[in-house]
Amino acid sequence: MAKKEPVSVNWQTLFILIPVMDLFAAYRVEKLRLYLLIFYVGITLGSVILQMSLVPEDSFSDEFFDSGDFYPESYWEIGIAILLISYGLAVVLIRKWSRGWNEKLKS
Repeated sequence: MAKKEPVSVNWQTLFILIPVMDLFAAYRVEKLRLYLLIFYVGITLGSVILQMSLVPEDSFSDEFFDSGDFYPESYWEIGIAILLISYGLAVVLIRKWSRGWNEKLKS
């Protein structure tokens, strides 16, 4: 159980940019389960479905796998866009949750 003390919204935001510390930031405001559901399940499944829908069907032939070129060069932009969107969403949610946590403790 997280300590019942106010958190610094700025520190919480910084924690998002450090691997594994994003989980700690969500834990501190008792939103770890929701954070894991949104980011580690939702974004992962969403990005896999999006990228699989954009890859042509003939890309799954034996010739394609034998060539060693499984991931076409033009799809790296999609991965970067998904990464930037997920970081942005993480920052917005953690800041909102941190402010809500601090308000809850004040009352």
